[in-house]
Amino acid sequence: MLRERSWRLAEIASDPRCADVSKDDLIEAIDLAVSLGLFCVDAQPLQVIDPLEIDRVFLDPAAEDSNSLTRPARLRFTNQFNADQIVRPMGLKQLILLASPVRGSGDTIKILHSIVLDELVHGSESDRATLDFVTRVERRIAARGPGIVERKTGREITEPADRRTAVTAICREFQELILPDLLALGIVAIDA
Repeated sequence: MLRERSWRLAEIASDPRCADVSKDDLIEAIDLAVSLGLFCVDAQPLQVIDPLEIDRVFLDPAAEDSNSLTRPARLRFTNQFNADQIVRPMGLKQLILLASPVRGSGDTIKILHSIVLDELVHGSESDRATLDFVTRVERRIAARGPGIVERKTGREITEPADRRTAVTAICREFQELILPDLLALGIVAIDA
């Protein structure tokens, strides 16, 4: 099949010859093959991202200390595969696989970072106006699981103040480290 012509990931996944293979297994197999260098992958140069654009995504008009009248920028996925990956059931997985159209290969993010990303892409406008960002992410984590686990002890954080501190740290880490990479790799884009 792969010798016939160049294929996009979505084409491989929807081809009838792959109907007996679960989408998750197929994606993981392709990602493994790409990482082992078994496929020739067309890639583009990484995109240069303006840090001020990232700050626009995190404008939080509902935060207590906010004096911003500017509407936050929205994120969107650049392809349907990544949009589907973020909302599919997580099970026991620790990482979510995303496809980079820039690099032509897979990239992973942690489950909790995927929940932050889900809020940035799919969060409701009414919630954005009334609830601060950390509260919205806390609610998504509670609704979607997993719980937040302390790294050193492996125990779930149940105290509200401790959980809020942990979610704040997760959001900050996402803003500073994860989102710039996702933007540079073309996995998400910022809408005005």
